[in-house]
Amino acid sequence: VIVDVDMLKKKLGAEVIDKEWRYLGNYFKIPSTINILEGCERIGNYAFQGCWELKRVVIPEGCKSIGKAAFWGCGLKKAIIPESVEDIDDCAFSSSLLVRVIIPKGCKRVGAKVFEFCTRLEEVVVSENVEAIGNFAFDGCRKATIILKKHKRDFKRIGSCAFLGVRNVKEEVRN
Repeated sequence: VIVDVDMLKKKLGAEVIDKEWRYLGNYFKIPSTINILEGCERIGNYAFQGCWELKRVVIPEGCKSIGKAAFWGCGLKKAIIPESVEDIDDCAFSSSLLVRVIIPKGCKRVGAKVFEFCTRLEEVVVSENVEAIGNFAFDGCRKATIILKKHKRDFKRIGSCAFLGVRNVKEEVRN
């Protein structure tokens, strides 16, 4: 099961509005909390983009990826990401209101601009299993402390400007 805009429109009984339809919140009342149902394997590209009313999302265990710009521009303050998520695609949480994020142990890749301009972000914990962090991943997160659970040199790839504007990046490595 993939959560995406077309599936949501069908599930909610909406007709196709136009080819460029992206903003779910323009057409439906979005609750402040969404618990995505068990069985969801992927949250599709742009699934909740621009849903300013959405403040909290619980992603079920078993979900493997979060698509491009899935929560871009949301009023999202809390996202519970399960250990099963392996990939967080580009811009997934950009410009949201997240305060604290734990990137789970199952995650291998954090895409480009994933948390770009999350200006309220205070702390991100990046698990030791993450292999790659994309370009500008944390750009503009000035208040954030990024805690890496392994040395920067041990990542397969850290993109250019991944920590641009971040004042505090810590390596907390267990021996």
